[in-house]
Amino acid sequence: HMAVLGISVAMAVAGMGMGWALYKSKLPDKEGFDEKKWTPFFRASNKQFGIDMVLADGSVKTGGVIGGVIRWLDEKVVDGLVNLTGSLTKDVFGRFSTMFQTGFVRGYALVLQVGVILVLIAMVWAAARAGGSL
Repeated sequence: HMAVLGISVAMAVAGMGMGWALYKSKLPDKEGFDEKKWTPFFRASNKQFGIDMVLADGSVKTGGVIGGVIRWLDEKVVDGLVNLTGSLTKDVFGRFSTMFQTGFVRGYALVLQVGVILVLIAMVWAAARAGGSL
């Protein structure tokens, strides 16, 4: 790792030395702050040759589109199914069960008696169908 570190530091120092040697007096007119005097290469390099724009468009805008699709799926599909389940439970099954939840013990006893009678009928029918008798 020390060799890579040494090479990196040497290249950085060499680059700084070259920059100082080339521009110690002043910037040449074609490389000054007036972009109109720049060569096409310098203008392109000032804009990073378009790489930053491509990366920004490719990642940020594409990510925004993908995020929008995921958001729509979450809000419409996932939340829609959750809300549908909740409203079905509350509105349909809840209202249906309130018909039987009256609070009167006599009503519950009647349902219990009807249930016992239906179980007995089912047992007699099953026994008769199997060829047995009571």
